[in-house]
Amino acid sequence: MKNYYAILSSVLVFFLLTACQQEETTTLTAKDANAELPDKTLTFLTQISVNDGSHDNIIDGASCIELKLPLTVNVNNNPVTIEDNSDFDTIELLLEEDTDDDDSIFIDFPIEIVLEDHTVVSVNDLAALNEYINQCEQTTADGDDGDIESVDFIYPIYFPLLDINAGETSMTRVSSDKELHAFMKGMTPSLVVGLDFPVTLVLSDGEEIVITSYEVLENTVEVAEITHDDDDDLDFNDDDQVNMSEDEFINYITQCGYVIDKLIVDGQAHQTSYQGYHFEFYEYGNVATACIGTELSVGTWDVTTVNDNLRFEIAIDDLPFINRNWIVHNFEETEVSFGLRLGEDILDFNMDCIDQTPDIIALLSSDTWTVYYLEVADINQTQTLSNYSFNFGDNDVVTAVNQETQEVEYGSWEVVNFGLELGLDFGSTPPLEYLNNEQWNIVFYSTNYIEVHTTTGDILAFEKE
Repeated sequence: MKNYYAILSSVLVFFLLTACQQEETTTLTAKDANAELPDKTLTFLTQISVNDGSHDNIIDGASCIELKLPLTVNVNNNPVTIEDNSDFDTIELLLEEDTDDDDSIFIDFPIEIVLEDHTVVSVNDLAALNEYINQCEQTTADGDDGDIESVDFIYPIYFPLLDINAGETSMTRVSSDKELHAFMKGMTPSLVVGLDFPVTLVLSDGEEIVITSYEVLENTVEVAEITHDDDDDLDFNDDDQVNMSEDEFINYITQCGYVIDKLIVDGQAHQTSYQGYHFEFYEYGNVATACIGTELSVGTWDVTTVNDNLRFEIAIDDLPFINRNWIVHNFEETEVSFGLRLGEDILDFNMDCIDQTPDIIALLSSDTWTVYYLEVADINQTQTLSNYSFNFGDNDVVTAVNQETQEVEYGSWEVVNFGLELGLDFGSTPPLEYLNNEQWNIVFYSTNYIEVHTTTGDILAFEKE
């Protein structure tokens, strides 16, 4: 075809100057527009023209088949009418939420399907649908079905033509992907085809780019393909990503307590077994606690990012059903709740900022306490306070009695921030000054024990006498 470039350049100059005016398109230049389509451009145009059927893969599992809407399906015994592409999200949610039975999707036949060449055919049953799926090119292992979805044309576009055998020139107007596909497939060896520039490409994010040459067109498509995920595979959970950083997520989960709203593991619901549990995720030491009444279970938590998915790992003694390295599936900021997923397992938390201040005050003021453990600046100071007993009294007054000398020292105490922090102040009296901190974080407590930490790593634990 390249041998005819001179003919195309000379013969089409006059034609294009007149025909383009008749078609109300931009006049072409011999350098950029009168040359025939390069092989790469020809390939790109063909791939752009292919009908994409990947958006409904959750139903048919085939990117080469598009299910014509509207249609009705039954998802785990839930009828769903699909009227536009957004309704496919409804199917995904039903598959994720209903895990009591094996997932099932049944299509209400007859339906119409659109093939890769934009042909519309009627299908009366599943066997006939599977025949069409088996006949067309299947999605490859890496999810690439060979079409280009990252760009599209703003139509119409125009192609100047030269028939070598007849010596005639013409102009073809293309107004859709369907027409472009038919035009690409109908090209013959005797036909020299150019492209009338400029043309406009629309990227997947809606940006429009004016193209003035084959080189610019090819470069634009190549760059767009590198950054675009066609999402032709059958991994329907790969879009379950929460748009926040690890630090942002940690900030939310550590600011208050949570209760379990939904827990399904291996198809069995367990949320009733966890009813009444109050969970706290403390930032210091990544300590996780689950409290129900006076019973306390203690464990750890961690937040990481794996394959662009935010992961939340929970490990709490005696609560095996929640101990997973979960994927953070969704997050609701207005009411502060988040959903975790791992395969078909589901764990949903709702924020529960219960004020445990009265519980902590009642606990500390109920009896006499001694220091079980004290670590300050990585040094064990437990022995320095082993002779003291403490009474947390009214009006925020705490007394420390030296059991050897019977000397009494007075300080102040308070419980703040929904009962999550304990403040102590004994002034400059040694060795009681080791206890001074207005923000001891209450890590966990029981009927005869309470442990608090500081953000710098100091540890203080009281136990009842």
